[in-house]
Amino acid sequence: MLAGLSELLGVARAERAALGAFTCYDLATAVGVTEAAEKRGVPVTLLVSARALAAPGGEALIAALRSIADSAGIGVCVQADHLNSLHDAQRAISAGANALMVDGSLLPVDDNAALVREVIALARAYRVDVEAELGRVEGDEDRATGAQPSSLTDPAAAKLFVASTCTACLAVSVGNVHGTYPGTPKLDFELLASLSAEVGVPLALHGASGLEPETLARAVRTGVSKVNLNTELRMLWFRTVAGATRASDNVYDLLAVQQKLAGEVATTVEVKLAQLGWRASTAAN
Repeated sequence: MLAGLSELLGVARAERAALGAFTCYDLATAVGVTEAAEKRGVPVTLLVSARALAAPGGEALIAALRSIADSAGIGVCVQADHLNSLHDAQRAISAGANALMVDGSLLPVDDNAALVREVIALARAYRVDVEAELGRVEGDEDRATGAQPSSLTDPAAAKLFVASTCTACLAVSVGNVHGTYPGTPKLDFELLASLSAEVGVPLALHGASGLEPETLARAVRTGVSKVNLNTELRMLWFRTVAGATRASDNVYDLLAVQQKLAGEVATTVEVKLAQLGWRASTAAN
């Protein structure tokens, strides 16, 4: 069933777990994510990247994910990710997204806050929750290219930013990057603990693909309430499709490939949900 981001974050915090947010570029991936969540009995968020929204069929993808969320047996949120304009926020809401992530991290802090407030003013009328980002999480989430983190989130600045914007969730930079990590990932857990103590809203960790299970678990224990995963599922998509193509023997059964993909995604997501602290059969709504 469709559920709000703040509602699901509340469930995650009560369970001392982190809400898993998985980027979906097609329906097979979304089906796999929701199957894993239903099997484990926990809530999830289906993400649509800003580039996917801008691509042909982007609004239709959000509408389709909304349909999947509506029919799911657990709480599911549909979130448009890394939007940077009021126009895109309106498009996402009109298509059916019930949560937005506004990325003004490349802007000066005051301009970032102004953009977030502008989107929140729009979203409030639709009962849509808004997540923001302070500090810069580098890399390309759609192409899996990594980079070194360049701007870590300052706890004092984050406290003021949240107070001035009333964002429902804050994505932070603590050594995490989008895409693949160029070396061994090193999160600043002391900084994360300070942010958790200073900021009065749930914290989101983007760029979690490639982090070791113990690192993810420690991040959740230290205060992360939402974890975004994209690269691992995208790499899985290519491996699965490539394998099916090699094994096709001139049989081009698209439904079989999509079903295999959904199954592979479900297996991976179920493992990730356990790493994020969810116990099986947790109340998901």
